[in-house]
Amino acid sequence: MSVKKVASDTSILALSRMMISLSNLILLPLLTKKLGAAEYGIWVQAWATIMLVICLLDMGLPYSMSRFFPSKGKKEISKDFYSILFLIITVAVIFSAFLFIFPEKIAGLIFEDNILVVKMLSLIIIVWSCDSAFFEILRALRKMRRYSILIFLQNVTEIGLAAILVISGKGVVGAMAAILITRSALLAYFIVSTYKLVGFSFPRFGNLKAYLKFGLPIVPMHVSSWIVASSDRYMIGIFLGSRFVGYYDPAYLLGQSVPFLLASVIGFALTPTLSKMFDEGDIREVVKTLSFMLKSLLVITIPFIFGSVLLSKPVLILLSTEEIATNSYRLVPLVALGLMFYGIKIILSQTFILEKKTKMLGATYTFSALVNITLNLVLIPYIGIMGAAISTAVSYFVDVIVVYRWTRKGIIPTFDINAIVKMIACSSLMGVWMVFYKSTISYFPAVISLFSGVILYLVLIYTIRIFTEEEIKMIKSIVRMKTI
Repeated sequence: MSVKKVASDTSILALSRMMISLSNLILLPLLTKKLGAAEYGIWVQAWATIMLVICLLDMGLPYSMSRFFPSKGKKEISKDFYSILFLIITVAVIFSAFLFIFPEKIAGLIFEDNILVVKMLSLIIIVWSCDSAFFEILRALRKMRRYSILIFLQNVTEIGLAAILVISGKGVVGAMAAILITRSALLAYFIVSTYKLVGFSFPRFGNLKAYLKFGLPIVPMHVSSWIVASSDRYMIGIFLGSRFVGYYDPAYLLGQSVPFLLASVIGFALTPTLSKMFDEGDIREVVKTLSFMLKSLLVITIPFIFGSVLLSKPVLILLSTEEIATNSYRLVPLVALGLMFYGIKIILSQTFILEKKTKMLGATYTFSALVNITLNLVLIPYIGIMGAAISTAVSYFVDVIVVYRWTRKGIIPTFDINAIVKMIACSSLMGVWMVFYKSTISYFPAVISLFSGVILYLVLIYTIRIFTEEEIKMIKSIVRMKTI
C-alpha cells in the first residue's frame, strides 16, 4: 500500500509537471523569436541566478521540513514552521536589500549592464523564498494534489502574463515582472491557506538548531547541483557570449524535459513517504518502493534518449528558430543521457536522507560539481556548447557511480538488469520504426514517427512483461485513480 501511495503521489505530480513542461515549451518559441538569442540569453542568466540564490538562502530548511514534519503533530508543526519561515524571510530581505541598493556590479558582469533586471531580481528573491517554504509544508504533509494544482496554476499564470508583456514590447523585464506579480499573488493565498491548515503560532526557535544541523549540509548539495545544471550558462556567456547561451538553453530544456520531470517528481514524492516507512522500521517496503520507482524512471527515459537522437532537430525548429536548432540539436541526446543519470542518483540518494547522512550527500554533489567545472573550463573554449553538454553527461554519470559505491551497504533499490536490456532492445526497435516512418511520410514526419514509435514501444514493453504482474496491477489502479 505504501508503494501505491508513493506511485500515486508521483503520478499526480508527474501529470502536473508534464502540463507545466508543455506550457514552458509553448513559452519557449515566444521568448526566442520575440527576444532574440542575445536577450533570451539574459533571461536564462536571470533564471539561473534566482535558482542559485534560493539554494543559498533557504539553508536546506525545506528538506528539514520534509524529513521531520511527517512524524510530528499539528501544533508542533505550526511552531516549527513559523520559526523556519521567519529565519528564511530575514535572510532573504537582508540579501535582497543589498542587491537592490548596489546592483551595478552584478548587472555589468552578467546582465549586459541592465540594472532594472537586477532590481527586479532582488524583489523576486524575497517573494520566491517565502513561496518555497509554503510549498514545502504542503509536501511535508503530503498534500500532493493541492501542491500540484497550485504549482500548475502558478506556472500557467506566469506564462500567460509573460506572453502578454513580451508581445507588448516589454522584453525580458516584462517576463520577469510576470514572475513577480504571480508569486506575490500566490504568497497572499498561502498566508490564508496555511493558517487554515496548521493555524498560527509564534516562532519557537528551540528546534531550529536541529533543523539547521540537518539542512545546512544540504546547501553545498544544492549549490553543487546548480553548478552541474546551470553554471554552464555562465561559462558559455563568459567564453562565447550571450548569443550562444541562447543557442544552448533550448536544447538543454528539450533534453532535460522528460528525465528531469521524472527525477524531480519521484524525488519529491519519495522523501516524505519513505521517511514515514523508515521511521516505522518497514525497510522491506522502502527497498520495494525504490526498486519500482527506479524501473519506472528507466522505462521512460531510455526510449526518450533514443527518440531524441532522431527528432531533436525538427522539434527544436518547431520550438525555437532554425538558427538555434542548427547550432544545438546534437546536444539534446547528451543532455537527456546526463539527466537520466541524475534521476538514478536521486533515487539512490534517498538512503542518505533517510539515515540523516546529509553530509555524505552534500559531498557527492560537491565532487560532481568539481568534475563539471573542470570539464567546462577545458571543453567549452575548444569545442563550444557541445563541451558543456558533454560535461553535464559525464558529471552526472560520475555522480551515480560515487553514490552507488557509498550506498552499497545501505538501503538501495534492485537493478533489474534483465528488464534494462529489454528496455534498450524495445527502444532500438522503436528507433528503427521511427526512421522508417520519417523517411516515407511527407506530411508531419516527425509527429507521425514520434507517436507511432511511442505506441510500438508501449506494445513491446507490455508484451515482453518488463513489469511484474503486481506492478502492472498497481500501474492500472493508478491510471484509474483508485489510489488517489
